[in-house]
Formats: sequence, C-alpha cells, structure tokens
Amino acid sequence: MAKKSEFNSVPTKSIDEMSDIEFITSADYLASPYYRAYVSARARMESQFDQPRNTENVKTKGKAQKPAYTGGAIKGAVYSKKRSICHILIAVFMLVTLTVALLSFLNIDGVEPYSAVFVKSGVNEDTNTYVGLLDPIFGLVKKVAKVNVDSFYFDSYVSNMSPETDIMTKISLYAVPVAALLIVICAIIGFFKSIVALVSKRYANGYYKKYKFGFLSIVMLLSALVLLVGGMFASGADISVILDFILGKTTNLNAGYGVYALILLPILTFILSCVSYKKA
Repeated sequence: MAKKSEFNSVPTKSIDEMSDIEFITSADYLASPYYRAYVSARARMESQFDQPRNTENVKTKGKAQKPAYTGGAIKGAVYSKKRSICHILIAVFMLVTLTVALLSFLNIDGVEPYSAVFVKSGVNEDTNTYVGLLDPIFGLVKKVAKVNVDSFYFDSYVSNMSPETDIMTKISLYAVPVAALLIVICAIIGFFKSIVALVSKRYANGYYKKYKFGFLSIVMLLSALVLLVGGMFASGADISVILDFILGKTTNLNAGYGVYALILLPILTFILSCVSYKKA
C-alpha cells in the first residue's frame, strides 16, 4: 500500500497546471531535488525551441568545411589559371636568342651564316665576313675598358669615322653595340624569369600572380630595330634603300638572318606573355 501511495503521489501535471489541492497533495514530491532538476531541464529545452533555427548551420552540419582565406589581398594575385606551355615557349625563345649570340662567337662552319646579324659582302659567298651579335659588344668593351679584343664591327666602322661624319651616323654606329648588349641582358633575365614563372604555385587566396614579359620583349624588339638601322648606316646606304640592306642587295654591309630572328622572337614572347594567364 505504501508503494502504491507513493506512485499515486507523483504529479502528472506541471506546477502551472496544478490546482491548489493537487499542489498540496504533491508537496512532498515537489520538494524533492529530482523534480527541480526535471523542471530546470524542461525550461532549458523550451528556451532552445523558442530560438529561430539557423538553416545554414543545419545544412552544413556534419560536413567538413574548407577554411576560407581570411588574410589580406595579395597584390597582383588575381589570375585563376596559368598556361605553362606559354612559359615553356618563352624560355625556349629566350634561349634561342642567347644561342644566336653564342654560335656567332664560336665561329662554327655552316652555322655562322645563319646566326650572323650582319654580313660583309666579299668577292664570293665563301669570302663573306659574318658579324655576330657579340662582336659589337666586344667593340664596346674595347672602347670603354681599353681591352684588346677583336671586333670586326668596331675596327671596320666605328674606328674609321671621320670628323666630317654626320651626327646621325655617329649615334647609329654607337647605338649598335649598346642595343646588342641590351638584347643579351634581356634574354638572360627573360630566360630565368620564365623558369620561375613556370614553377610558381598558387597563392593562399587560390590565385596566381602574373609574371610579365612585355617590357623585356619591347626592349628586345626596339634594340633589334636599332641593330637594323645602325647596320644600314654602317653600310653607307641611304634610308631610302633600307629594303636593299634587309634583302642583302647592297655592296658593303647587309642584314643577316640573326637580325630577322632577333626581331621575330620578341614579338612572339610579347604575344605569349599576354595570353599566359587567365584573369579571374
């Protein structure tokens, strides 16, 4: 009977729903710590259900989220795709430019006619003199550093200038070794820069930073044109017969195949530089 009495005394209503008689009858049970814990837990549950649900948290619950990049903006890193083939071709073209300079210095039979920037016409093709890209540079070193090195261009054209030579011809003749030096320097910088661009990775924000070759290409192209014009003045030809100089029809100094390559290659590297990245 005692157990049945205790079971019957367990309230089935909350305090707010009880009448006075029910509250007095269940006073002993309501005073127990178990009931107070039950009421506290129920109050906490009701407060949670009253708050609005965060649908975004529900959707992403249980899924591993990739931490977003929260750092500052990386200057220049706004390109979503890198075309590695462009950097490979740029490296090849820069290497070809250096090869043109090196082969003309080595004086290899059979290769010299194709790597020379200028050709001094002889009695026949076997007696032609081929001037490589490094030859004017050696002349510049000979003039500035007073070093005894061989330079056909310097000995044949620069040293023989007379006081009556017009200022435009003097500037053109001295501009040739400077232009040749700029081409070699830009080719070396461009080659190593293309290697760095090829192995570069994405930044923390998921984008690439563009390695540009436009400025180097423009400097190399302008320097090649200076070689062309300077060679024409060295030949003594008038500006009106520049086509004869290019096609090798003058009787003194003509443009070699090396000049054609030095003009074409910077144009190709400039185009490749423009399409080497895709902007986000």
